[in-house]
Amino acid sequence: MLLDDKDVFIRYMMQWMANRLTQFKSASNDAEQALLEKIRRGANCDDTNKLSRMFNEYKMSNDLSKEFNETMRRRNISFGYDFNALTLSKSIWPLRLQTDFNMPPLVRNNPTFTLRS
Repeated sequence: MLLDDKDVFIRYMMQWMANRLTQFKSASNDAEQALLEKIRRGANCDDTNKLSRMFNEYKMSNDLSKEFNETMRRRNISFGYDFNALTLSKSIWPLRLQTDFNMPPLVRNNPTFTLRS
């Protein structure tokens, strides 16, 4: 299987977008969406499908984290920082995954929270 320039570009963009989004370095959702539209015009749908799915998962995780933080504020529960969690599909994101997760004691020991796998 030979890779052409477009394939190399899409792989690079996936890695670049994954790093930028997971490190919360994105300028704005609108800028990311505009970039995806430009890429979509130059490549076929299969090439850009994973990029779109990555961005949608990022937005959904971000929205859920914001909703969680707002709920905690309304309930007068404070962690001392805003909680941000990304829920990402292993099959989409080009990242090395860390499988260990240590829940902060405030969350782990609070009966309000339920962990689901």
